[in-house]
Amino acid sequence: MKRILVIPVIAMLLWQGAPAFPIEEGRARGGDAQQFIFKFEPNRPLLYAMKVRMKIDMDMQMAMQSMKMKMEFELRWKFKLVPKDKPSEDLNTVRLEPSGLEGDWDITGPAGHIVMKLRGSDVTGTQDGVTTIDTKRGIGLSEARQVKTEISGLYLSGEIDIDSRGNVVNIRGDVPFVEFWTEACEGQPGIFGVVFPEKPVATGDTWKEFIVLKKMGEVLLEEPGLRCTVALTRQPDTTARGRKISRFAIEAPFKQRNLVAYMHQAGQRIQVDIPTFDRSASGTARFDAERQVLIDSHMKIDAKAHMEMSAAGEGATIDMVMGAVTDLALLPDSGAGGL
Repeated sequence: MKRILVIPVIAMLLWQGAPAFPIEEGRARGGDAQQFIFKFEPNRPLLYAMKVRMKIDMDMQMAMQSMKMKMEFELRWKFKLVPKDKPSEDLNTVRLEPSGLEGDWDITGPAGHIVMKLRGSDVTGTQDGVTTIDTKRGIGLSEARQVKTEISGLYLSGEIDIDSRGNVVNIRGDVPFVEFWTEACEGQPGIFGVVFPEKPVATGDTWKEFIVLKKMGEVLLEEPGLRCTVALTRQPDTTARGRKISRFAIEAPFKQRNLVAYMHQAGQRIQVDIPTFDRSASGTARFDAERQVLIDSHMKIDAKAHMEMSAAGEGATIDMVMGAVTDLALLPDSGAGGL
């Protein structure tokens, strides 16, 4: 079974945060402006459930040959944030403890039809109906080990420093933990995908953040990477179970042309030109301002890219269509109680 790249593909569709712009001027500010901050209280752990669903269609043309691949996968896991003593007034240290990792893959391509399931540390897989991986039976252990190595950070615990706005300041732990969560947190604003501005926010206010995308799977963009804008807008409050809930809309579309990139394969540096790369990304987030915790978030992302590669005198073109949905939710058995 060929290598299945999981986390680099996810990172391709996520965000890298940067300092926020001021709240947009010229908009009539309401009388409900308030300062939003994240708060992590000792002895009050937060338990979240995360789900990532993705679909990729790829068409490669090389040396008068055509290769098509379709892949759908879903990853599900939980992570607990256990607050520790505050090292400073604005900084919170939490211990991140993942659990319950599950994954499902369905791939059709030159290698045939591959179906794979991950349940904790157990992996099973078939290729055209024939079992190729079954860790409980000792089948395909090297292939299973390779898959788990790519997501090894989701099996490990470590510490993360988060400021009151939601920015990730530092990550500590074993190397796979640090590498995984560094890439994940660089790929979005903060650990939750939302970073609040320093000023109070009223209903209808919009603030913006820069996006810097530097990786697309195994493809590395030349510096300074791909820059675009994320806009966050406070929506009218709602009520859930008698509690006032703040809502935010998120938009991050872009259209990019003539990007220059490269990738390493079999010891070679392969030039990658990306004439077109278009993406739409929109979603929502809900926040309990009284308890100062994120309740949930939902993002839908669609992208199209055309790539041209050359190495050792041979060229290839790739057309790729991608769609992803990510959901994050505070669970009822969390220390904050969920909704």
